[in-house]
Amino acid sequence: MSLQATEATVVTLGEDNLILREEQVPMELVQRGDIIKVVPGGKFPVDGKVLEGNTMADESLITGEAMPVTKKPGSIVIAGSINAHGSVLIKATHVGNDTTLAQIVKLVEEAQMSKAPIQQLADRFSGYFVPFIIIISTLTLVVWIIIGFVDFGIVQKYFPSPSKHISQTEVIIRFAFQTSITVLCIACPCSLGLATPTAVMVGTGVAAQNGVLIKGGKPLEMAHKIKTVMFDKTGTITHGVPRVMRFLLLVDVATLSLRKVLAVVGTAEASSEHPLGVAVTKYCKEELGTETLGYSTDFQAVPGCGISCKVSNVESILAHRGPTAHPIGVGNPPIGEGVLCGMIAIADAVKPEAALAIYTLKSMGVDVALITGDNRKTARAIATQVGINKVFAEVLPSHKVAKVQELQNKGKKVAMVGDGVNDSPALAQADVGIAIGTGTDVAIEAADVVLIRNDLLDVVASIHLSKRTVRRIRVNLVLALIYNMVGIPIAAGVFMPIGIVLQPWMGSAAMAASSVSVVLSSLQLKCYRKPDLERYEAQAHGRMKPLSASQVSVHVGMDDRRRDSPRATPWDQVSYVSQVSLSSLTSDRLSRHGGMAEDGGDKWSLLLSDRDEEQCI
Repeated sequence: MSLQATEATVVTLGEDNLILREEQVPMELVQRGDIIKVVPGGKFPVDGKVLEGNTMADESLITGEAMPVTKKPGSIVIAGSINAHGSVLIKATHVGNDTTLAQIVKLVEEAQMSKAPIQQLADRFSGYFVPFIIIISTLTLVVWIIIGFVDFGIVQKYFPSPSKHISQTEVIIRFAFQTSITVLCIACPCSLGLATPTAVMVGTGVAAQNGVLIKGGKPLEMAHKIKTVMFDKTGTITHGVPRVMRFLLLVDVATLSLRKVLAVVGTAEASSEHPLGVAVTKYCKEELGTETLGYSTDFQAVPGCGISCKVSNVESILAHRGPTAHPIGVGNPPIGEGVLCGMIAIADAVKPEAALAIYTLKSMGVDVALITGDNRKTARAIATQVGINKVFAEVLPSHKVAKVQELQNKGKKVAMVGDGVNDSPALAQADVGIAIGTGTDVAIEAADVVLIRNDLLDVVASIHLSKRTVRRIRVNLVLALIYNMVGIPIAAGVFMPIGIVLQPWMGSAAMAASSVSVVLSSLQLKCYRKPDLERYEAQAHGRMKPLSASQVSVHVGMDDRRRDSPRATPWDQVSYVSQVSLSSLTSDRLSRHGGMAEDGGDKWSLLLSDRDEEQCI
C-alpha cells in the first residue's frame, strides 16, 4: 500500500471546466466523483477517468509492461501509477479499498491465508512413537518380571547378583527395570525429529550459495512435487526493458553512412525521456563506442507520434566535416518532411537462457505455460521463441490467481514465476511462488523462492535441489527407523539368548550416535553442485527447436477457447525474421505510437466483478 499516494489535489471546477479552487487533502477524505489534479511526475492517487489533458502513464506496477500508456480524455488511470508528463484532471471512480492496488493487496492476503500447512511425516510419526515406546518399555518390565519368577535361572545368567544378601525377587525387579530403562534410553525420537529440519537447513544454505533464496522448509519440500510452472512474460521470460534489435539503413551508404545516422539519431533521442528513446540512445552509444554525442536544438516531442529536432556537433564523433545542423524526425511515422532513411526495430528481448530453461523443465515432465497481461500477438511471438505451447494473454492479476487455483483444483502442484506487483497475488497463491531477484519488493515478499541472480535456469536448479533434499530426508528417516527397529528389540532383551545384552548407558550412547549419524547424513547435501550451463546445453543439444505459430495455443483472459493466429502481415513477417516482437510497441497502447490504436487502459482497473472483466475483454 506504500505505493499509493498519501495526498491528493482535489479541485473545484466552474463553468467551462475552469479551476476555481485547489485543496490538498489526505487520501482518506477523497470521495468517489471528486475531481483531482495530477501534475507531471506525480502518482495517480485513485482509480479514475481522465477529464482533461493528455499524458503518458507508467502502469508497470499493474501490467508488468515497461512501456508507458497514452492517456487522453476518457482513458482510465490506476491508483499508484506514475504520471510521466502533462498535467491532467481525473474524476475518481474507485477510492480506498476499491482501488486496483487495494484489490491486489486483498488477493495476496487471501492467497496467503488459504495456503494449507504441510504436515511433516516425521512429526506425525513422532506423535505415535513416544507413547508406543512407553508401552513397549512397560511391557518389557512386565514380561521380564514374569519370566524371572517362572525361570529365575535366565535372569541369574544375564544379571548375576553382586551380593548374596539380595533376595531373588529384588534381583528380578532390578533386571526387569534395567531392560525397561534401556528401551527408553535407546529409543530415539530425536533422530526422527532431526531427519527433516537438518536436511532443510543444509538445503536452504546450499541453495543460497547457488543464488537461490528459499524461505523455509515448506517450499523446499514442495518444489519437487511441481507439475506445472507458469511464467510471466515481461521481466521474467524477457529482460523487461526495450532494446534495439536491428537498425536498418534505407538509403545508399555512400550518400549517408550508418555511423552518421547513428550519431544523429542517438543525439536526438538523448533529449527524450521515453523508454524507447533511452534504448535508442544507449544502442547508438554502444555502436559508436562513445559516451558523448552531439547537441540538439528546437527539440519537440509529440505524445503518440515521436520527436523532431535539429542535431549539431556530431562531426567530432564521425571524424569528418559535414553540415553543421541536421534536421531529423524520429517516430511512427517520423515527424516532419524529409527522406525516410532508416528503420529501428525495438523489442523487449528474450533472456538468452529462457529457451534452455523451458526445454529442461519440459524434459523433466513439467508442464510449462506463459501467462501475461500483454496482447496475444506479442505473447505468441515470445512463446514460439522459447518453446512454450500454452499461452494465456491479456490477463488481469485476478485472472492469474484464478488460473493457478484452477490447476490446483485439478490436483496439480503449481509454481508461478514472476517479478511484478501484478504477479504477487499469483505468487502467493501458487504452491511455490518464485520471484526474480530484480523484480519488485512486493513480488519478492509474496514469493517463497527468490532467484538472486535473475537466471531462469535457477528455476530448474531449485526443483533439482528440492529433489535432492527430499531424497536426503527420506534417507535420514530410513536410518532413524532402522536404528530404532534394531535397537529397541536388543534393548528389550530379545537377543539375550545369543549373548547380546545392553546396559542403560550403552542405550544412551547409541541414541546420541543415531542423532549424530542423521546430522552427518544431512551435511552430505553440502556436496551438492548445481548443474552448470554446459551440462544443460549438452542435454538439449540438437533437440531444442523454436515452435511455429500453429503449435502455440493462445487463450485470452479467462477464456479457455483457443484463439487461432491471425494471418501474418508483411510487417509481421519482417518482425518474425528479425525475431523481434514489434507488435509490443503498438499493442495494448503501451508505446508512444498511440495513433495506431485507441487507448485501452480501462481493462487494468477492473478487478471487482465478472461483469466488468467480460466488458473489458
